[in-house]
Amino acid sequence: MKWMAALLLLVPICVAAQSMTQPKVYVDPNNPFSNAFSAGVEKKHVPVVLTTDPDQSDYTVSFTVETNKGSKAQGVTTAIFTGVYNSGAWDRVSMTVIDSKSKDMVFSYTCQKGGGRLESVAQCLAKHWKDQLEKK
Repeated sequence: MKWMAALLLLVPICVAAQSMTQPKVYVDPNNPFSNAFSAGVEKKHVPVVLTTDPDQSDYTVSFTVETNKGSKAQGVTTAIFTGVYNSGAWDRVSMTVIDSKSKDMVFSYTCQKGGGRLESVAQCLAKHWKDQLEKK
């Protein structure tokens, strides 16, 4: 019974210690992609704490978003030749993570998905960033 009480005391301490070691990452709340990325970080369980206060951050994340709307002509042409409508639309986001103190770039990645799939692009970036963090 004593080991059970000790376990119940240790679990909250371990959880608190883990959250204290997670780096704080500044995400600009004015960037339209930040909401999708924040959701991707949550869904992929990236071990960071997101903040909107740059003074509290260990890292800063920035995004460059590119979009191609495709064309109906390309969609019709691909449908005729392949049987599948593909307008050629895509969304591409490049993410750069900068150390707030040294200003060194610590991670950069670009994901591209078919048009209208920014949520999928955000999850792609979060997944690859998580993989990089877990390698350290």
